[in-house]
Amino acid sequence: MISATTDVNGDINRCNRNWKINSDERVNYPSQLTLVEGDNINFPLLHSEHSKHKFTFIETLESGETLRNALSELKVEKNVLKIQGLKEGHYTLTFKDVGQTCHITVIKGQYWKHDKDFVVTEDSIQSVKNQVNNIVITDVNVDSAKSTLSITAYADAPKVARFHILGAQFMEEDPNCKVNKLNQNVPSIENESATISTRRSMFLNNRKLGDEYVYVLDRKDKTRFMGNTLERP
Repeated sequence: MISATTDVNGDINRCNRNWKINSDERVNYPSQLTLVEGDNINFPLLHSEHSKHKFTFIETLESGETLRNALSELKVEKNVLKIQGLKEGHYTLTFKDVGQTCHITVIKGQYWKHDKDFVVTEDSIQSVKNQVNNIVITDVNVDSAKSTLSITAYADAPKVARFHILGAQFMEEDPNCKVNKLNQNVPSIENESATISTRRSMFLNNRKLGDEYVYVLDRKDKTRFMGNTLERP
């Protein structure tokens, strides 16, 4: 995200042009997160203000009804929103300045020792891979004399972070079209879960069984007699 630049003005052949830079591309938060009790998570911000005018944070029921205001559990330090020590439950975090909402589910469990992309609970195993991978560009410095470009950025996973620089001889009418096309190629990954608990047996009274079931069950309890031993005629 680059908070300093939102539009570019230029004169081309005495024609003034104004190119709007899509502000939605400056920051992109996940819409859903699954955490384990005790996890810590950070979100990059365009500001350092801890205020209800910038974001809201509430605990909700699974159906969405509000339980309480949890804004006091958030901390803001150097343009980073920190969330720590959430208890089991459902939470909704809304970033008012960029108009985005993140639904956070906190569960009791532990990360699978064989693969940290999965969480094992009492009765299920859930995938939580590729949930957060923030990259925040805080400064871009272009040195024309040395033909160098330096980028100062914050990344959750710096070892796998990539920066793509797109150059063009002429400015396009929509400078965001290439970025939007690249975003369309990013695969959407849905987290899945599987039940690992033992299924409970169900017993029903006064239920009429089919004739075949009755025949099989009766044969188990009936007294067995010797069959026909006579010679064939």
